[in-house]
Amino acid sequence: MRWRCGGTDDPRQAHETTDSRERELKHARQQLSTAKVVVTLSVAIAATFVSTAYKKVGGSWDEAGVLLMLVTLVLTVVIVAFAPTAPKGAADDTTLERFKCWASWAHWLMVVQVFTSCLSVVAVVLVERSDWAPWH
Repeated sequence: MRWRCGGTDDPRQAHETTDSRERELKHARQQLSTAKVVVTLSVAIAATFVSTAYKKVGGSWDEAGVLLMLVTLVLTVVIVAFAPTAPKGAADDTTLERFKCWASWAHWLMVVQVFTSCLSVVAVVLVERSDWAPWH
């Protein structure tokens, strides 16, 4: 069970082998690169929907879509621009744990970013569905 990022309460993991450390590093690299690809694609799709529907119909749903799009963009920048580079060669325990922690955070930020991206698309679809909109 994990109590904090990178830490465990399992004493069996105190003596990790080099192979297990390499597997963990490889998994963290894949996790981080997957997060970068997913957030880049989802922000592009959401931006396309928001930009085509913005201000076609009056109301607040288009503004909600733009605000959600801004949150989506901020999360994308955090994940893509501020991600550390993976340690090369033999990494010490501290470096490996920090990288694994960042990869875990990137994964959950990716989940939040995809969710806000979907919400921004839903908001602009509600703009298009003017017969459903609450101001009519």
